[in-house]
Amino acid sequence: RKVLPIDKLFRHTGQDRDGTHRQRHHQRPHSVPEQGVAQQRHPHNHSSKSETRLRVSTAFRALLQGIVGNDTKPMEGGIKAFTAYFQTVNMKRILFILLLFCPLCCIAQDKVTTDNSMIVRISEIEVYPQYLQEYLEFAHNVGATSVREEPGVICIYPMQQLRDSCQIRILEIYASQEAYQHHIKTQHFLTYKQGTLHMVKSLDLVDMRQMAPECLPLIFNKANVNDINIMEVEQQLNTSWPKGNPNDAYAQYFTGQSYLAPIQPKNLSEGEKTVQSYANVTFEPGCRNNWHIHHGAHQILICVSGVGIYQEWGKPAILLHAGDIIDIPEGVKHWHGATKNSWFQHLASHVHVADPESNEWLEPVSDEQYIKANM
Repeated sequence: RKVLPIDKLFRHTGQDRDGTHRQRHHQRPHSVPEQGVAQQRHPHNHSSKSETRLRVSTAFRALLQGIVGNDTKPMEGGIKAFTAYFQTVNMKRILFILLLFCPLCCIAQDKVTTDNSMIVRISEIEVYPQYLQEYLEFAHNVGATSVREEPGVICIYPMQQLRDSCQIRILEIYASQEAYQHHIKTQHFLTYKQGTLHMVKSLDLVDMRQMAPECLPLIFNKANVNDINIMEVEQQLNTSWPKGNPNDAYAQYFTGQSYLAPIQPKNLSEGEKTVQSYANVTFEPGCRNNWHIHHGAHQILICVSGVGIYQEWGKPAILLHAGDIIDIPEGVKHWHGATKNSWFQHLASHVHVADPESNEWLEPVSDEQYIKANM
């Protein structure tokens, strides 16, 4: 520790030997500044410190409000407040504020990049009359292809105003920000974008907030019961495997419609037992069974047609195509079914490993779990 002589100690503290304050050495001799000026310049003025604390705390509150509420306006206000504050403080304080500010920026960035909420948007488009028919064809193709081929695209639904045919509205629903980012990089979207640039007079993307999100699955379920739509999808199945009859005996353990067709080896007579039985299960688009567990047996799935999903509890979903085989261990919680845009068929067989052998049916796969598995 540095020991100061008594005279230097009093000079350092700004006091005389008798303990009374004296004027600092940097002030002009024989001049007493006005009270208001002295308070304004004094580095330890109490009101100045309170005002600084208020400005900094207000800026922090604005930033936190923007981060928690995912709202850019409070965040912009907080940044402006910090900018104004930086102009009035020294470098040490700037570094201190930055040390506090950087974690907030990381939190905000993490919130933006991990935001997995559904995107609902209406594209308001005006098309030049001379390109109208050509644009409508582009819009129809990109909508149909996106919904059919991209699991994360829930809806791209172009519409045309009756009173002004050049006014186009497109309802867009994406399962997540990740699904949207994937969509805008697909070849069919890039073809649409580049092919229609000269056709569009104006474009406004209007982000929407859902007011009744619980109704969304009901809306699409009602649309899917349209017989014509189901027949069109069925024609795309192109399978030589039997579809079978509605799987009514197990309907309570399925979301959507499934069908069951037992498979009998051709070399065996009717009623003759086989050492390894098989059944062909067919899932309509969007159909899946509940979470369940096989006790005392492995289940083998041999995928024969369409596109399906298999998922074990706590693990990522696996996309299935014709020719894929799944070996489900005994005692593992899992589910399987079709993607939302495709029929799916698989052969199912059980390999006995222990007694007793049984199936334990559990809760249905939630819409949130199913949508995530389709991505």
